[in-house]
Amino acid sequence: MSKERFERAALFWGAMICFAPSDEGGSGGGAGADGGGEDTAPGAGGADTIPAAGGNDGAGDGAKWWEGNAFSDEHRTNLTALGLTVDDPLQAIPKLLDMEQSAKKRLGASPDQLITKPKDGQSVADWLKEHGDTFGIPKDAESYEVARPESWPKDRAWDEAFESEARKIAHEEGVPASALNKFVEIFAGKMAKMEGESAEQLEASNTQMMADLSKDWGQQMPAKLAMAKQAMSAIAEKAGFDESNILSVASVLTEKAGGDANAIRLFATIGEMMGEDSLVVTPGGAGLGQTPAEARAELQRLRSPGGDYYEAAATGDTAKLKELQPRIEALTKLAT
Repeated sequence: MSKERFERAALFWGAMICFAPSDEGGSGGGAGADGGGEDTAPGAGGADTIPAAGGNDGAGDGAKWWEGNAFSDEHRTNLTALGLTVDDPLQAIPKLLDMEQSAKKRLGASPDQLITKPKDGQSVADWLKEHGDTFGIPKDAESYEVARPESWPKDRAWDEAFESEARKIAHEEGVPASALNKFVEIFAGKMAKMEGESAEQLEASNTQMMADLSKDWGQQMPAKLAMAKQAMSAIAEKAGFDESNILSVASVLTEKAGGDANAIRLFATIGEMMGEDSLVVTPGGAGLGQTPAEARAELQRLRSPGGDYYEAAATGDTAKLKELQPRIEALTKLAT
């Protein structure tokens, strides 16, 4: 065998060794040191048994090893660009190995562990979901596990519909579960802070308004409050409110419970406009502007000896008792 053919054969078999899959258990078909197989290296003084790489390569005498038919034009272009067109093909193998090691170092991982960029026309969201296992994106919106932040008040309702919408958007846009929980935590904290500040501002404003009412009404404050409650009760009953609803509305007129000063002023004004004759909670109702203490005192008089209700009950005057009953009920409501 000529030197040129030997060098091409060595390059061929060297490449086969370098790029063949690793076999830790040893090669099953090749001859080992004691395998007894035919030598594939040139024997001492005997005929070489290494075949020419690819048979007739088409390279004439004096042609370079990469110029034969064993390589395409693209191969030759790449070999030239990589600086592998050296005279001795065996010198190209170390360079090729160095390039492979350098590429792996620059990549930082083996090729099978790398993620390709989005395909032409593929949205970033779809690309992220395609690699959902890597980026922590659930398979569907319902699979997101949203943790309610500790900053959210325990006595405040959680908006389930809003959370469901957030899950849907997160999955559509390829948002990782950890990122969604961060967004939820920030949003919930902001909402809790805003509501807390709003409640504080409302309380401070109402305290100031109650102080202004007390300043404006002076000693008439209790009577004005009683008038506001009676006006509210009359309108609520006219609207068909039951007792529980009336009590709910009445809570905004209770000064000690942080009543709403604007509501108190409004109903007190309504009471003044309606007047004694038109503001009747029930037939024979309590007098306009009467305080709870005054209502209790009147009840005591009616039920004591000499009082109308006491005397009617003592004599069995059912007609009188029926006439007084609405007033007794109205005074009892005001007293309580």
